[in-house]
Amino acid sequence: MAVPARVHREVILKGSSISSAVIGRKPAEIVNAVNGAIQAPVAVTARRLPSGDTVVTFREPARPHIEADAWVKTAFGPEAALSRRLFTIIVKSFPVRLSDKQDTTEMAKQLIASNGPGIAKVTTRKPRGSSTFSPLIVAVDSVETANRLCDNGIVYESEIFDAMPYNGAPPSTRGSATAA
Repeated sequence: MAVPARVHREVILKGSSISSAVIGRKPAEIVNAVNGAIQAPVAVTARRLPSGDTVVTFREPARPHIEADAWVKTAFGPEAALSRRLFTIIVKSFPVRLSDKQDTTEMAKQLIASNGPGIAKVTTRKPRGSSTFSPLIVAVDSVETANRLCDNGIVYESEIFDAMPYNGAPPSTRGSATAA
């Protein structure tokens, strides 16, 4: 799964959890607040997403700042919280007989038991008509986990299924016509 290298240096703060007094800050003010809370010049950029979430980019990998997150409340207010970044993969031909018999929480637990940690959420799709297969969408917590599952396959109830990166966008039809 190809992702920009900066993804490993970014943290996302939930827009709904950020104090209203902090919402109107400019990027430079956000960077200064983060660096002041951490007491080191580690944050380099900040941007607001259309969803209202705020992305802070660090000079180095963000993992230490995710694990030691006391700076979040200092810089953004007592209700502020980090949002977990998830990466999505899809199993295109997942048997309906396996997804119909239990809820997605139980499926996620079984997938973790069979494939290891890192699986955060599972979503099933309704099959078309009388189809016996439907897509299974799996959200994981790291690019490494997504790559591992795409490379090795996803094991569920002693069966293995091919997985691939998924972005949810409809396929492009632009430029698909060929010249005669």
